[in-house]
Amino acid sequence: MIKDSMSRYVVLTGAMALFLAGYSCDYASDTKEDISKITDKKVANIERARVATEKSDIEALKKGITAFNASNGRYPKDLAELQEFTAIDFDKGIYHYNPQTGTIALK
Repeated sequence: MIKDSMSRYVVLTGAMALFLAGYSCDYASDTKEDISKITDKKVANIERARVATEKSDIEALKKGITAFNASNGRYPKDLAELQEFTAIDFDKGIYHYNPQTGTIALK
């Protein structure tokens, strides 16, 4: 009787393990697809945020150039002078600035 109950336990445990393994494989496949979709959405959201930030930064810098010109009667000689005047922390390496016209754009 002990052998029969032990055999049933082993068979039942093995069957449960196989069932769970099969279920987890299906779940893992579904999860990969879900993660891929989520990752694509996150990348798209990050890109939209980056573009929005760049547009916002350009507008803020244009306003700073206008304010500098109004205060000093000239445009800033370079982006460092603009940064000092506005106290806006920005990456000077990604902008093209023309001190003769006061125009600024992304490179």
